[in-house]
Amino acid sequence: MKRYTFDKFRTADKHIGTQMKSTGEVMAIGRNFEEAFQKAIRGLDIKKYGLENISGNIDEIRKNLIEPTDDRMFYIYSAFEFMSADEICELTNISKFFIEKMKHIWELEKESKN
Repeated sequence: MKRYTFDKFRTADKHIGTQMKSTGEVMAIGRNFEEAFQKAIRGLDIKKYGLENISGNIDEIRKNLIEPTDDRMFYIYSAFEFMSADEICELTNISKFFIEKMKHIWELEKESKN
């Protein structure tokens, strides 16, 4: 997983395109994708302990799904409150495999809170 430290470069454009902007990367190993993905997020040193919601309305979340940024995975996670995995796949052009894995993490978190 790439690390984008836009907090150190406040004037930099956060849009992720073909230019290399990452300042590091992490690798994580787990028994399954979900575990490794959560470990990788913790390893990014961005003061997050895994996937978590970003507050915002549906329009803001939808806009951030379309444009790739360093926070996109957190907007994807937040979008599960309002949207189906298919809708998210369509907006992000990310493989349904990865979206379904993120949704599984979201479902487990909701289940554990109940």
